[in-house]
Formats: sequence, structure tokens, C-alpha cells
Amino acid sequence: PPVFRAALPAGADVGSRPVFYRDAAGLCARCGQVWLTLESKGADYLTVLVDGEGGPTAPAVVWPDGCVQEGDVREILERVEKEFPFPGAGPCSLFRRISECVDNVRCNIVRFDGVFPRNCLDDPRAPYLFRRDGTAVTDQDHLVTLEELDELLEEYDDGPFLCGDEPTAADFFWAPHLERYAAMLPGTRRGDPLFDPRGRGDPAGKEGV
Repeated sequence: PPVFRAALPAGADVGSRPVFYRDAAGLCARCGQVWLTLESKGADYLTVLVDGEGGPTAPAVVWPDGCVQEGDVREILERVEKEFPFPGAGPCSLFRRISECVDNVRCNIVRFDGVFPRNCLDDPRAPYLFRRDGTAVTDQDHLVTLEELDELLEEYDDGPFLCGDEPTAADFFWAPHLERYAAMLPGTRRGDPLFDPRGRGDPAGKEGV
């Protein structure tokens, strides 16, 4: 998709395409959530790289009808599915259910806030490593998070993704945060395998965090 810096140029041919505003540095996990979702759908969209000065606050999507969604990734993902529905876009519905009674994808998204350590600095360079008061997250809190992540991966064993054999909104919501956490946490614990999300076995045949 076409990419612009800071703002859309005058006279840009937007047409019926949404405009996605994401951080220019590529560090923001929430921007990564939206980007993965749009790409999974094969969506035709424009990208504007922003640095926080002026314009919508990333992540944001400006839709052709004039609606501006800023910051709330869950709402953006819901709109993406509405605008680019399955069948026709993506390998499956972003919010497919295992039954009429079990909304497993949305349930896994809701669980996100309760799994990672709470009250942490919003710093993509040190994800979930420090509290807002500057103190380090304790080893015990990290171990609890890793155990809960293992349990999450074990719940649906019919495929490599969080909810089975195809990627859903739950995978796109979790993946950017897990990627950063798995990359940064081991380095703060001198390579201790207990704190390496990629070295804690292979729950339910998954590829790991």
C-alpha cells in the first residue's frame, strides 16, 4: 500500500480506501496490531507514518465515510472485519466462533489485560519490564505471566494459532506484544530459560511465543 510521511499530500487519491496512521519508528505494538489485521485481509489502504506531532494519534484509521478511530484497537479490528468481511477477505472471519454460544476470539482478547503485568510503563523498548513508579516488575510476576501464556496456548489444540487452525483477531491482538516481550525479557534475566518464552517447551504443539 502507498506510504506517506506526516500527512497525506494535497490531492492524494484516497478514493474508497481507509487511511492508517502508524508510528514512523515502527515500535508501537498497538500499531502493529492494526497493521497485521489489515494485511491479513489483503486490504487496499493508505499508510501515513507519524511521529506524534499533529494529526490523529497513532494507531488511527480514517475511514472513507469520515469516521476517525483513534487508539482503541479493539474497535478498529471490529471495523476492519465489517469493511473487509469473510468470505472474500482473509483466511477466515476475524471473530469466528467455535459455536453460537462461545465467542472464543473476543474472550481471548478480553483476557489480554489480565495476563501481562499491570501498571507498567508504556515503553516499547522495555515492554512490561518496569512499573509506572519506576520499579522493576518482579520475577514472580513474570513467571505468572508466562504460565498463563502457556495455558492460553494449550486451550485450542487443533492448530498453531490461539483459536485453532487459522489466525483470528486474537492472534493479531496478542502477537505484537508477545513478540516484544519474548525478545526483551530473557536479556534482563541473564539467559535464564525460565524467563525465555521461546524456551519453555512447546505447549499443545504450538510454535511458542
